[in-house]
Amino acid sequence: MEENSVVKSGTSGIENVRAIQEVQGAIIIARKFPRDEFEAYEKLMSACENPKLAELSDYAYPRGGTLVEGPSVHLARVAARCWKNLQYGIRELSQSDGESEMEAYAWDLEANVKESRVFTVKHERKAKGVIKQLDDPRDIYEMNANLGARRVRACILDLIPGDLIEAARTKCKETLEKGDGKSLKDRIKGMMDKFRDVGVSKEMIESRVGHKVDAIVMQEIVSLGKIFNSIKDGMSKREDWFGVPKAVVSEDSEKLTEKIKQPAAPTQPKTQPQPKQAAPTPPPEKSGDLIADAARKFDNTLDDDEIKKISEWHIAKGSDKSNLITDFEGVFNAFIAENS
Repeated sequence: MEENSVVKSGTSGIENVRAIQEVQGAIIIARKFPRDEFEAYEKLMSACENPKLAELSDYAYPRGGTLVEGPSVHLARVAARCWKNLQYGIRELSQSDGESEMEAYAWDLEANVKESRVFTVKHERKAKGVIKQLDDPRDIYEMNANLGARRVRACILDLIPGDLIEAARTKCKETLEKGDGKSLKDRIKGMMDKFRDVGVSKEMIESRVGHKVDAIVMQEIVSLGKIFNSIKDGMSKREDWFGVPKAVVSEDSEKLTEKIKQPAAPTQPKTQPQPKQAAPTPPPEKSGDLIADAARKFDNTLDDDEIKKISEWHIAKGSDKSNLITDFEGVFNAFIAENS
């Protein structure tokens, strides 16, 4: 036992020395090769001409009757890379009693100025009014990373000049308005597809903008893009932006639904109790196999129950089932955003 404790203390001592040396080396290199602020500005402006970054550059969410807007974590990270000599990230300080103590930080090595945020993340997720305790390490990691990303953004933005960030946001807006070679019609269609994955229908969008989707103009696409980013990143919920209609079902339709449902259960045993009747089931199995293949191609650690849960959530929203095969990553991110 004493030998083991000596080995452990020796190992931790070596790690501490190594960490100190890494920090000292990074500070020396940062001061030896200081940033060129003009070059950083030019690189950031060039990066903001990328339509993909421009689409993710801003978020917006309602608070107290007003609209809060700002640069997203995606733009903050790109700005940090262009600004140079800046380290940022999140780390877990401790984990006990169903919660993690986390630290988000950003460190300007050249100026030797550090911003950090220490916060606590409970290992639980609220979905449909029910709080579920998380015990899967992957779920806990994703929850920590999701909540940590917002704090990292705040730390980075505290270190980079505000006028540089505002110039980047303006450039991204210009990029969006200019478009990426796609027609306005194609961009509207692409936007509709994205919103469908987070449970927002065409009718809900039309209700918000006050006219038909076909009449949407470029400025509205930019505004709706901010809303989508906010929902996807978990900054807000779709209910904050769109009137989610309650399902109103008449007596007649209820009776019809029951009528349709009732034969469904007996049909299989009634028609043919023989094993050969299993022949009609291949199509659903094939579809299920394709969904499972697409899910495991995205993440091979997902088990059957998790895939089934995500698939049922996606289909219950009325979304296109084929998206589970063609874009399982997008469906997975939408599921995490809504249920986190």
